[in-house]
Amino acid sequence: MRTPQASSLQMTMRLFVALMMFGVFGVGCPGDGADDDGTAIDDDDDATGDDDDATGDDDDATGDDDDATGDDDDATGDDDDSGGDDDDATGPLTDTVIFDFEGDAPTFTGFGGAGASAVVDPTDSSNMVAEIGKGAAAETWAGVTMSACEGDTVAVMPFTATETSLSIDAWSPDAAVPFLVKIENSADGSQFAEAQGTVSAASAWETLTVDYSAATGGTFDPAVTYDRISIFPNFGTSGADAGGVDKNYYVDDVWFLGTVYSTDCPAAGDDDDSAGDDDDSAGDDDDSAGGGDTVVFDFEGVAPTFTGFGGAGGSAVVDPTDATNMVAELGKGAAAETWAGVTMSACAGDTVAVMPFTATETELSIDVWSPDPAVPFMIKIENSGNGAQYAEAQGTVSAASNWETLTIDYSAATGGTFDPTVTYDRISIFPNFGTSGADAGGVDKTYYVDDVWFLGTMYSTACPAAVVATGVPITFDDSSTTYSFVGFGDASGAAVVDPTDSSNMVAQLDKVASSPTWAGVTISTGGALDSIAALPLTATDLEMTVDVWSPVSNIDFLLKVEDSTNAGIFIEKQATFTGTASTWQTVTFDLSAPFPNGQGFAAGNTYDKLSIFPYFGVDGASGGTGTFYVDDIQMAP
Repeated sequence: MRTPQASSLQMTMRLFVALMMFGVFGVGCPGDGADDDGTAIDDDDDATGDDDDATGDDDDATGDDDDATGDDDDATGDDDDSGGDDDDATGPLTDTVIFDFEGDAPTFTGFGGAGASAVVDPTDSSNMVAEIGKGAAAETWAGVTMSACEGDTVAVMPFTATETSLSIDAWSPDAAVPFLVKIENSADGSQFAEAQGTVSAASAWETLTVDYSAATGGTFDPAVTYDRISIFPNFGTSGADAGGVDKNYYVDDVWFLGTVYSTDCPAAGDDDDSAGDDDDSAGDDDDSAGGGDTVVFDFEGVAPTFTGFGGAGGSAVVDPTDATNMVAELGKGAAAETWAGVTMSACAGDTVAVMPFTATETELSIDVWSPDPAVPFMIKIENSGNGAQYAEAQGTVSAASNWETLTIDYSAATGGTFDPTVTYDRISIFPNFGTSGADAGGVDKTYYVDDVWFLGTMYSTACPAAVVATGVPITFDDSSTTYSFVGFGDASGAAVVDPTDSSNMVAQLDKVASSPTWAGVTISTGGALDSIAALPLTATDLEMTVDVWSPVSNIDFLLKVEDSTNAGIFIEKQATFTGTASTWQTVTFDLSAPFPNGQGFAAGNTYDKLSIFPYFGVDGASGGTGTFYVDDIQMAP
């Protein structure tokens, strides 16, 4: 917080009112809830969207003991204490601080490519603030949910028809940047309101008043339970639109403007019942998982992908016991194998976001329903990149045709080996595991599953960005890559140990006395000879760099990229090694200015072949010979 100078009259009034209101309030939150949807304009809790689901990104938090009960931080300075506050940005002894970021930090749940943490104020080393980072690839709706209580919540804010505002202190690296602040009901994400204020100047703190009576999104209703706050810096502008670079914004002193109220978190609770759960579009309050846990699947909105095996299959259907709830139906056929089951996924390759198991956080929970009693459900987790890395554990439904919550503990794995350092990004469920369809009576059986939770650290279930294979970088150090060298003009190449660093591998290129001026080597990494994965060249990104070691200074190297299936499509660029002889230098090849051949880049062409010509333009008979080394062939940073 920043501390101002108070007048003697202010000090007198503060003392008087503090004495009158001694012990008036503490700082508090409701029970268990769901999760913010990650978008400021949509709350559709789907499996591929951004709210409390397999790919969501702001699923519930763990809560903390944020010091909202008393602090001295504010936008313009105050000397708030446990008996109230006299922040002069919000009015003396009438308002309530929700977050000031002093002491224990709140929980930050980022979504859409944003994240946050409590840091030292960039303008005042004695003050703590929230730093919100919005990445270069962030969505227009990227933001952060801030919470001090279970389920990404805060104490219910006592809005009325006349008390309709919050205030926040905001700092932006750029001028004219809007900050949108969303309030919502954690139990029903369709009940929300959004309003915003705009920072006028760059790199300066400003206090923004956000008035929900003029909501720009959702509908403000003071009768609604508003117990969640999310902040969206530079709302409506993507990371790409903001220059394609990471941006840091700062927030301090989030205040409720009006009635003084307690922000204390009450005892956790939920309203789950024997029928399963009361999950809705905003998330789930199943009591199998506390406010610090993360829902992986709840089957609301867009369904996950179901991949059946062994005679089983799955789909998202209406809960057989609750027409307002969606669940997964797993069918095990009359001819199904003992190991029949279904892999559920929300990301590419039958995967989910990596589950952050640890030595102490080893459990999942699921709600299950079986037509028969004493039926085991086995849940398998595995590394999608290495099927030998897996763990299996199970729980058993005790009663027929009834919802039960099973806790699956991988520290007592019944199959495979549990290792918390493994990348577990795949989940498969085996209903009535160990019993074939024939053994189960030779008839089709239907089982139901709902609310798959990770029990432990809150984490983002957003799908990782797809990995696009490109031809670079070529480092010669990747043990999973086969490097091939095809020489021409009596030149040759091979992967060898770096002559200056025994821990590094490089490419050795040799040019001999019989070599013509154009002798060189084609370097390949692909399955097909003379090819690499396609280079990510674009009209605005055509610079490449190569680390070069030469026994001779001031000699030319030529880099040529071409279509491996069409020799008529190519770009080549000549550049000079100007470094000291027998040392490494990074040489830049600007393909936007091709030379000596003038054929340039054309969108739509494929460039998946790469060749290097050492000592280009001088033949071996004229002295253009030697052993040269290259390393780290890549796009220029």
